[in-house]
Amino acid sequence: MAWKEVEFTGSDSAERLARLQRLCGDTGAAAVDGLIIIAGVDSFHSTISQAVLKYLLLGSSGQELLGEQVIPQHHDRLDDVILVISRRRVAVFYSSESDAALTILPKLSQWRNVTEFVVDDSMEPDEQEARKIEAFKEMVQGLKRVGIPYGLNSNGDDLRDAMIPEKWPLIQSYGLENGNQGGARGRGFFTMNHEVVNVSRLLRDEMAQLDSFSAKRIVNEAEPLLRHHFDQFLLKLDHAESPQQRDSKSEADMGEDLISLFEFGTTQFDTRGLRVESHRGGRVLFGKRTAAITMKASSSATLKDSGAAPGHPATHMLVQAEDPFSGVRFARTYFLSTGKLAKRVVDEDALVHSDTGTDAHKPSSDGSQRDTTLLIHLYAALVRGFRVCVPAVIEAMRSVDPSSLSRALTVAKAQAIQAIRAVAKLNDDFQLPERFLDDHVVVDVEILNACGQRTALQPTDWQLFYMTAEIKNTPSQLASGESLGSLVVGDSILVNRSRPDVGGVNVTDAFPYLQTWLQSGREAESAGALRKALQSEFMPRSSALQLGQPLLFSGGFCFHSPQVLPIVISFAKHVKSFCLLSTPYEELVLLRFELKTHPETRHTALTDCLPVPITSPSIALPLLAGTRFQEEILQALDTWKTTAAGLDIPLYRPHDLTMYAGETPRDGSALAAAELAPVMAATCDSLVPRDRSGSHTRSKLQAIERLFPRAFIPRDSAPTTTLPKPRADRSKLLVPITVTLGLPGSAVETMAARICDLSSTDYDWVHNVIDARGMAGAMSEEQVFAEIQRRMGSTLERIARDSNVDLPPRVMLTVVGYVDPITVAAALKSLPSPPATTKLSTLIACVSATNVCLADAQRPLPKLFDQLTPGFTTHVVVTHSNDVSASQLGRLRYRIDQTNAFTDIQVLPSDVFEGPITSLLAVERFDSVYYKAYREERFPQWGTAWCQYVAETATPTPIESLRFELAPGIERTRFLECVAQHLTPCARFPKALLSDKIYPMEMSRTPPPGKGIRLAQTLATDKLLAPRSVPPEVLAAAVEEFGECWCVEARLSFAGDGEEQRAFEFVSTGTCARLRALQRVPATLELQITGRHLNAAKINELMLKCYTNMDGAMRPLRNKVTLSLQEKREIQKQHMTEPLPEGFYYDGISYIDQFGGRHEFHPNIQQFIDEHLDAINATTQRHNDKVEANRLAQRSYVRLLV
Repeated sequence: MAWKEVEFTGSDSAERLARLQRLCGDTGAAAVDGLIIIAGVDSFHSTISQAVLKYLLLGSSGQELLGEQVIPQHHDRLDDVILVISRRRVAVFYSSESDAALTILPKLSQWRNVTEFVVDDSMEPDEQEARKIEAFKEMVQGLKRVGIPYGLNSNGDDLRDAMIPEKWPLIQSYGLENGNQGGARGRGFFTMNHEVVNVSRLLRDEMAQLDSFSAKRIVNEAEPLLRHHFDQFLLKLDHAESPQQRDSKSEADMGEDLISLFEFGTTQFDTRGLRVESHRGGRVLFGKRTAAITMKASSSATLKDSGAAPGHPATHMLVQAEDPFSGVRFARTYFLSTGKLAKRVVDEDALVHSDTGTDAHKPSSDGSQRDTTLLIHLYAALVRGFRVCVPAVIEAMRSVDPSSLSRALTVAKAQAIQAIRAVAKLNDDFQLPERFLDDHVVVDVEILNACGQRTALQPTDWQLFYMTAEIKNTPSQLASGESLGSLVVGDSILVNRSRPDVGGVNVTDAFPYLQTWLQSGREAESAGALRKALQSEFMPRSSALQLGQPLLFSGGFCFHSPQVLPIVISFAKHVKSFCLLSTPYEELVLLRFELKTHPETRHTALTDCLPVPITSPSIALPLLAGTRFQEEILQALDTWKTTAAGLDIPLYRPHDLTMYAGETPRDGSALAAAELAPVMAATCDSLVPRDRSGSHTRSKLQAIERLFPRAFIPRDSAPTTTLPKPRADRSKLLVPITVTLGLPGSAVETMAARICDLSSTDYDWVHNVIDARGMAGAMSEEQVFAEIQRRMGSTLERIARDSNVDLPPRVMLTVVGYVDPITVAAALKSLPSPPATTKLSTLIACVSATNVCLADAQRPLPKLFDQLTPGFTTHVVVTHSNDVSASQLGRLRYRIDQTNAFTDIQVLPSDVFEGPITSLLAVERFDSVYYKAYREERFPQWGTAWCQYVAETATPTPIESLRFELAPGIERTRFLECVAQHLTPCARFPKALLSDKIYPMEMSRTPPPGKGIRLAQTLATDKLLAPRSVPPEVLAAAVEEFGECWCVEARLSFAGDGEEQRAFEFVSTGTCARLRALQRVPATLELQITGRHLNAAKINELMLKCYTNMDGAMRPLRNKVTLSLQEKREIQKQHMTEPLPEGFYYDGISYIDQFGGRHEFHPNIQQFIDEHLDAINATTQRHNDKVEANRLAQRSYVRLLV
């Protein structure tokens, strides 16, 4: 089956990810801390792992996730994707430059709390593999019990051997001793550090459940597929050459289109582990064979062989069609006879009447016709009862208790029987035994999953169930004791438990419930005779001629159809009035005929033509624009008007009804004729479909739109920025609140201050800054919530007491840190007893282009795009776009659009606004109608239960933030060297900062251009270096010694050339670094580092080394072991002429003792060495004492703030 209509969006992927995340952290034997998904050759093409990737990233559903799983060739790079899913976070490894990124990024953009590990296709394969190994080791940190889908046995149960994953190449690499392990990562094989649980069956069962995307595919794709094949089925019946040809077909021939659809779709059931139940599939059954729905359509069963009595053919058939992929199916009972004969046209003035003509005025007393009439009336009543009892079952499906469904079926059966009896009383000729319906009516429900298979009632939001109502074994009126078969009606219904305002969508209600065709024999002959008589040359035509031009008269009209007998309407005998009715659709107008009723039987002209009893005394012809039927009716309308005028039949038009002022009988009849009956309104709805496939009616489309609301927030082209002047009565004061939110290094404080400065002439701003990083550890979302309310309470009290009376007050709230915008909005919307009325006007997310995780970044940064949540973030300001290349900026814009397609975006070259900021000053943006509707749909309880929507920064270890107070005089080169090599080794530095000392592996082509302000100007306009490739062992050593530094922010002054009088701002976000001069020297010089596992003592020592006066490290003392041979010979040379002991003499080459032995060194060489070492150590000690004194004296240069 080709799924092409419904687009798999990031929201759909995020919903599916949330379902998998709920499997983590639950209590029980199968509870796991996280799920590890590895596809491709790294897991030997694990079936379930690849199914999960297709489930999350490609939108595969249902049966597509069963059996052997192969990533499509055009998505082959998905084989390299690694996912580690835990309860509150997701880590992913992928390649950013491949075609897979175009598939992955729209999905990742809607995930929350994602940490991305990215490689570039331009890297060498060995480097990519090395980074994949390191990424995998970091992704699994902190997970003790992990779930890995490593296979099922032949019975569909999980394999028990936990060592199977150790055979996977990527997991084997976990134990490689490459010098990058240690500390938190542990040592040894994977299973030595993590407990492994097989979650193959758990994931398979979860992916088999219905979700929003599967439901959308059912509504928008499964139903149109069934309609296409069902239309082909009806085409054979409607366009048969004759009733004889139609009635001669076997069950298999008649249902070929429906049967082949299901059989072709089930060819892969064996490989997918599915089986076909006997009652499933497409089928057509005739007559008494309908009593057993498990029977298959036979090529030898025909109508004449399936009747209740010999020689009497069957007149009804059971039609069941099913989509084999989704399980969507429906059942209908159709009739190959109307149970009536057409009347003959008889000349009443004839002297002799034929017997056939006289008998034709009476209904046939044939037994088979009576059986057909009984079946049609019973089935029409069954359909009515089926529609009545469906709501009770839908309501029961909202409960997880299976007993509630059993009770609902009992209630539904009672409602259906009651409705059938009420309808049956309409026909005096139709009587049922008292207990017949109680014993023979059956209402049943079958619950289906996304694979179309029967399942138990699940506690999921979406439920698809197939409901049937059946009257079993209807007794024959012709052959006593024989059964005519069963009457069955069934539909597939989709329900969403989370949407109680939507009752449910009947997926298959567009397929006609009742269809009849003329049967060969007397029925078809009577219809043919009537048609032939109406077309005869002896039929009177325009017998009246008056003076002037001839006038054409029409005595009535006749409709021919293969489904029913000819419908003959005589104006003189049958029509009471005409009326043109407007409908809710501009393209449709109804021409309604009010028919006369028989004074005794209350029958109309339609009663003898249609197979079911009709209570309405009117008939309407639909005039649908652009149809041939409209053209033909309009051509005949002038003639009908002439006839109506001659017969004094009133014709009402919609504009005429407004001209009547009195309450005369004529006025009353006119107004009654103008009313559109409910059944006609429903028919109009079906005549004018509103979707592309032409199958969904307006009411059904409205229900579908309520189930799957479209996410849309339009742009605000004319934002309201004016506020009323403050009144003297401060109790009625309105205080708009603008929120600016940003990660560390995003310059959010600077941007908020600039907004306040630029609009200071219009508003009296109060700027509050909350740094959620704290001093030692990052604040949790609950702590941020409480801090915002505390700070805003005091701010509002101050505004109510001391605000400017000339300018309207506004509050700028700046939040720095890894904080969710939902937390901020919920805190502001639930302020306890505020002293002034507040309004959250805009929520602005500041994103620095240098904060973006670049394509080859080796250090992943979390929560980069969580602050762009749609429905909450109204504006995005992107700064420092000049610091990245055009391709990187384009990637960032694409990512922002995928994350929040409704926000207003401003892209700035630096951190200065270069255009109007009117949209940022909007007052009503956050509380606009569209934003409210979006939040109510996607986050219905965000105001009270905001915690369930917030993505905590749940890392294995908490985020830390260290602040140091710095003294002036840092040496620039040393500072940049320390940051580049030890704190953020993967960050890109501008070319102006490049030097051989900082990048010893790369050669600098040009020296840094100047110092001071010129240096800052150069850095502001210079592009960044190409990606830096840091050896994994170097990176691991830096993390081990100093910790993971995500962001380094500093305000400092450099030493030399008067730079102490000038201050600079330095920011390294882990991916990029920038340096700019400040206009004024701040009161304090500070360094703030955000990350994990930060070693404050080591960082303190590192910063001390950046000062010029800290030259001269401690020197070690010397001993004889450290003395080299060359130094020993130098000492010998200095003491060559020293006196010799008795018995030694020197011959100019060597020293000779009294026994003739020759020696290279002086006999007292050890004495000379001791004297030499004593002199060196004395100097060294004096140096060390001086260094230690300087170190102790200058320790205050770097001071940790607590």
